[in-house]
Amino acid sequence: FDESDKKAIDPKLRSSVYGLVAWGADRAAYEKLKRLYKTTRNHEEKLRFLVALCNTKDQQLLKETLEFSLTKEIRSQDLVIPITVVANNPYGKSLIWPWMKENWGSISSKFGIGNPLLNRAIGSLSIVTDPKIGKDIEEFFRKNPIPGTERKIAQTLEKIGIYSMLIGRMNKEL
Repeated sequence: FDESDKKAIDPKLRSSVYGLVAWGADRAAYEKLKRLYKTTRNHEEKLRFLVALCNTKDQQLLKETLEFSLTKEIRSQDLVIPITVVANNPYGKSLIWPWMKENWGSISSKFGIGNPLLNRAIGSLSIVTDPKIGKDIEEFFRKNPIPGTERKIAQTLEKIGIYSMLIGRMNKEL
C-alpha cells in the first residue's frame, strides 16, 4: 500500500482490506502497515492501521504490536484497541494475559488511575477459559490493586469462571 492505494479503496472498506492484508501478512507487509500507521496524519486512518496490526496470524508480530502499543507512537486513549483486538484474535488470545501481567506497570500508568479504558482493558481478559489462568489473574490483581477497577475485575473473573465451567461441560459431553 501507498498513498495512492489508500485513495483507491473506498473508506468504508479500508478496515476490512487492511485487516485481510494483515491476516496473511509476512514481515514485509506487517512493516508496511506499521509504517503507514506512523506516517498517516488522519487519526481515523491511523486507527484502521492499528486494528490491522492486531489482526495478523503471526504470534511474533502480535507480540511486536503489543510492545509497539506501549510506545509514544500510540496515544494512551488508543491503547485499549490493541489489547482488546489481540485478545479477540484467535492467535493472540493466549498472548494477552502474559503480556498484560508483564507490562502492567506501563499499561496502568499509560492509562492513568480512574481512566474507564483501563476497565475495558481488564475486561478483555474475560476471553480466558482456563481456570488456572483465572486464578492467576485473581491473585495478580489482589496483589496489584488499582482503585476503580474492583468491580470490573470481579465481573471479569465471574465470566472466566462461567466460561471455564461451560468448556468443562462441553469437554465431558464430547
